[in-house]
Amino acid sequence: MKIFVVGAHGQIGQLLVHKLLDRGDTVTGGYRDPIAQTPDPEKNFRAVELDLSWPVDRLADLYAGHDAIVFAAGSRGQDLLGVDLDGAVKTMKAAERADISRFITPVYNSSATP
Repeated sequence: MKIFVVGAHGQIGQLLVHKLLDRGDTVTGGYRDPIAQTPDPEKNFRAVELDLSWPVDRLADLYAGHDAIVFAAGSRGQDLLGVDLDGAVKTMKAAERADISRFITPVYNSSATP
């Protein structure tokens, strides 16, 4: 499968990227700074810049061609509404526009307040 991991730099995202690559998937990792974050380039991996404040159409263009999106981004309490909520909703809308029917978000302990 071709999978886009939103928040590939976080704890869950890093682990997931390596597990997906080990199982043979093609992975695109979305990073705020993609140059600093590249797992083994010999594997089927591509790091791209991703900013969840971008418009839905721009996100849809970035996600296009993938079979699934995993939303593993989190603000660690710094921007719960902007990243954890709005970023997830925008990513779901972008996935729909890009005709991606598989959207996964890991469940973790979070709150609407820090």
